[in-house]
Amino acid sequence: MINKTEFEIIKSLLTNPVIDENKFSDELSTLIKDKLITYNVTGENATTILYNGYKTTPRGVRAYEEYIAFIESKNREIETVKTAKEANDISKQANALSEKANDIANDSKNLSKWAICVSIFSLLVSIINIIVVACT
Repeated sequence: MINKTEFEIIKSLLTNPVIDENKFSDELSTLIKDKLITYNVTGENATTILYNGYKTTPRGVRAYEEYIAFIESKNREIETVKTAKEANDISKQANALSEKANDIANDSKNLSKWAICVSIFSLLVSIINIIVVACT
């Protein structure tokens, strides 16, 4: 697979055949050796070959497209991990809220039991009060 600099060179050559040969001499040599780019021959005569920079070969275009697909795949992977982390955080918050709701429900059950006991006690006191009033 090509590296980022080689990708940028191929990307540039797809639109403009001229590039700074001094700055990218090593990369250009590698790309030519790997047959990803070639000299852009614009004409020749008996004594001179005229060239206008470089052009990308079909193999170079394929390497360019594979690099883009690789970067897009990495970006999707990063987004998937990010989304999974966010989902885990939301799940943790939901679990905490669920535990609080369960605690409140349990407290409510306990209060309801006490309310029933107080009601029964109040009923007994009322019955005793009625009996006492009726007997006197």
